[in-house]
Parts: sequence; C-alpha cells; structure tokens
Amino acid sequence: MPQFAILHHTLPQGFQRPSHWDLMFEWGDALRTWAIEQTPDSAESQTALALPPHRLAYLTYEGPVSGNRGHVARWDEGHYTVEVADDQRLICAVQGQRLSGRIELIRQSESLDTWLYQFFRNRSA
Repeated sequence: MPQFAILHHTLPQGFQRPSHWDLMFEWGDALRTWAIEQTPDSAESQTALALPPHRLAYLTYEGPVSGNRGHVARWDEGHYTVEVADDQRLICAVQGQRLSGRIELIRQSESLDTWLYQFFRNRSA
C-alpha cells in the first residue's frame, strides 16, 4: 500500500504564509501535496491549497526546510488506499498513527489550486 505523511510546517515569523500542515500522498515517484491551516483531524471542512509535488524523502524527513522556510515535524504517517482519484476529487481511506478514516479532497475551482479538505473518522476509532 502507498504511504502518506502529514507534517506540521512551522514557518519563520513574518513569512507570507502562516504555519500549516502539509498533507502528502505517495503518488508514483513524488508526493501529491496540499497545505491545510487547521489540524488534520478537525471535524470541520477546510480549504486545502494544492502545492507542487514534493520529494519522497518528506515521507520520513523531519527538520529544517531549505531556503530558511521553517521546520517540519511529523504529525502523522501511515498507509492509504485510493477510493476515487480524478481531476476533481481525491478520496482515500487512511490508516495512520493518529488518523483512521477517510480523507476527501474536492477541487473548488478549475483555474485555482483550491480544494476542500474533510476528514471522516472511522466510527470504531
């Protein structure tokens, strides 16, 4: 099964973007990545910003980010299975250290990389 990782990305004070969580799914030889501002286990839906693909090394990396772009710390990691994957949606069943359930990412605009993120916890978790 492919892996996923969620990193808490703490940015330096005064940086143009706030600190956030990077949600990363192993996808071939790269990581499909989105940034979300609230904790990934929040019951509330939230905006997710699609980022350029990241290197697979981020599945296991913790530490400073090059270019004085802050620090990343692992928040969760595990495996996932794809339920739906097309241009408009990515729906995955995830089994991690913290998250056990379903992550849904739904594109909100054709021209922008704005998606809607929602996590649905397994009832038994």
